[in-house]
Amino acid sequence: MTVSVRHRPSFRVVCVVSLLSLAWLAGCATPRDTVVFVTKTSLGLDVDSNPPSASFAYDRVEGYVGPRFNSATAAPVAGSIATNGKLIGRSIRQTYATGHAAKLITLPAGATAPTAPIESYSGEHKVMFFGTSTVLGLKFAFSPSSAIDSFTLGYKRKEASFIPITASGVPSVLASVSTEAKAESLSNSDLQVEQFFATGVAADALAADPAIVQNFKRQSGDLVRYKANKEEQATLALESLTCVAKLADADLPDVWKNIGELRLLDDSAIVGRLNAAAPKDARALYTRELGLLAPDSPVRTGLMTAHRNHVCKVAS
Repeated sequence: MTVSVRHRPSFRVVCVVSLLSLAWLAGCATPRDTVVFVTKTSLGLDVDSNPPSASFAYDRVEGYVGPRFNSATAAPVAGSIATNGKLIGRSIRQTYATGHAAKLITLPAGATAPTAPIESYSGEHKVMFFGTSTVLGLKFAFSPSSAIDSFTLGYKRKEASFIPITASGVPSVLASVSTEAKAESLSNSDLQVEQFFATGVAADALAADPAIVQNFKRQSGDLVRYKANKEEQATLALESLTCVAKLADADLPDVWKNIGELRLLDDSAIVGRLNAAAPKDARALYTRELGLLAPDSPVRTGLMTAHRNHVCKVAS
């Protein structure tokens, strides 16, 4: 299995502040006068005693605590990580930057690099906080008494910010994560993760990067289509069930035949089970299978439309 974090040449993947270490570090300094920026990443098996946890996953915690200035600015921080994805012979590249360096590494490709800081850090300093936590895989977290406090199998993400406003506005922060997985076989599996984290003018620079803007719009469009497909498929399933309920048991084989011809269900063996079952059991199985929606598949929506049209025509 290959696990990788992709690194685009046009910008740096901006990450990773450890919220786990953040509280301890903030306690040793004054957040009004100090910026705390810490990175921690585990990719694979990780066991930690503070706080107690164990994971076999892509596990990343990121955060920032420091002053917010009257000019609605925050000290820029940025980091990046990239790996070739190999479990054996893995190579990892990681970058950590603050201040003017953070601004430089987040500039879009071809942009002119500023020669000196231009933002103002004068005026009253109020503490702001921004952080995220991401787990993709298997993770256990334990309480001080060694009892299991939380369990994650799959994807889990938390995001939070506390940013006092000023008359000039609100400082910029940006965080994003996207994943793509492929599991064709044990020898040909891939998990790619892309993650960004930035504050202040570094966040502004990333938000202006065309690649990140396009990714955000694509994700937003995917969500809209997903919700639309889900609603339409739920309506189609209800209409199909209503029409099938009107049919006599003798008409059910025609319904099962239509399912097979359309290849409506992912498991082709279901059609055989429908034909072999008693009418009451077959109807119950049909109801269950039709209720398993696939909102990420517009093809499934089209097949459900064709099936609804057929069974409702038979019922009429």
